Amino acid sequence: MSGMRLIGLVSGTSMDGIDAAAIHVRARGEKLAVALENFRTVPYPEGVARALRRHHGPGKSDRDELAALSIEVGRLFGRAAARVAGGAARLQEYDAIGSHGQTLLHRPGAKHPFSLQIGDGVTIAGRTGLPVVYDFRSADIAGGGEGAPVLPIADYLLLRSGRRDRAVLNLGGVANLTWLPRAGGWGGVRSFDTGPANALMDRIMQSRFGKPYDKDGGLALSGSVDDALLARLMRHPYFRRKPPKSTGFEEFGDAFARDALRGLRRNRIPDVLATLAALTARTAAAGFSSLTSTPFDLALAGGGAANGAITRALEQAIPYARFVPLAEWGQDPAAREAIGFAVLAHEFLRGRRYVMKHVTGSKSVAPLGVLAPGEKPYTLRFPLDRNLP
Repeated sequence: MSGMRLIGLVSGTSMDGIDAAAIHVRARGEKLAVALENFRTVPYPEGVARALRRHHGPGKSDRDELAALSIEVGRLFGRAAARVAGGAARLQEYDAIGSHGQTLLHRPGAKHPFSLQIGDGVTIAGRTGLPVVYDFRSADIAGGGEGAPVLPIADYLLLRSGRRDRAVLNLGGVANLTWLPRAGGWGGVRSFDTGPANALMDRIMQSRFGKPYDKDGGLALSGSVDDALLARLMRHPYFRRKPPKSTGFEEFGDAFARDALRGLRRNRIPDVLATLAALTARTAAAGFSSLTSTPFDLALAGGGAANGAITRALEQAIPYARFVPLAEWGQDPAAREAIGFAVLAHEFLRGRRYVMKHVTGSKSVAPLGVLAPGEKPYTLRFPLDRNLP
């Protein structure tokens, strides 16, 4: 079989499990053809999920516990890789793993910038026997970039069209857009975090109702947008920043959620959720308006794509977008991020470097990722084909 077979692993801000995708990749010049062989989400054990939430975001963490948790999460990532491969005995049918890990803290604006993803890559390599490409953000940050987003590389390779402008809006813990113009090549791609998406709504559901999230956005749909609250939340300084920019739970986490709930009675929580859905839509719309004022195709991905309150607010806020299912472009929306990190591992192993200045602000063209060798032999396909400007 020509091409490469890879496994992609990632866990998002919901911290409920590990997304694992097994793919077959064939390179066709600057485009890739990807076949999704298998996808599954492997839930975290409840104790691990609690520990992750305890260490998530700003605040002090026990160093011993955090170091041990990174190893434990690495073992769980290795187990997820085996499950998506069809069993441990079939892992050696794959060439490599691309693992994003689990983000706990993202501080690109700190005095000494960093982004912390746990889920030790060497542990994953040891558990699976496969080479693992991981730590995709550090090289970008070392070059002066935000360290995020990095998935636009995969979006560019897999989703762009020469006929129409396209965009993907990923609605995870935060909302992140990728702009894929029909002309201009890699240099025309833009991507940045527009603001919060699921994280705030999920935290409110967990703290006030003991539920992991607002299923289908049902509670938010029962509420009404509080215009005064929306105006207050829109004053957050992040929304005035110019791209490149990225954010996370550090800015849009528990403190921001408490501010949204300040002085409100329990029976008004549906209104708060409706307002947060409107906040997601308004800030995403502002991001797109900075890029285009003409019609384009827009696909939604991530857990928020199933939230009816968010999707309805987006359709109202971006009337010039034609909303299309991501599947229409040949990609499973649930598997998008796991596929993306498998693709980034593919690009690392074939020696591709991407200029990221127009996406993250980085001045470096160092390969994104770090390699943890496994027992299986691997090939770094250097010299580079060429840098993509």
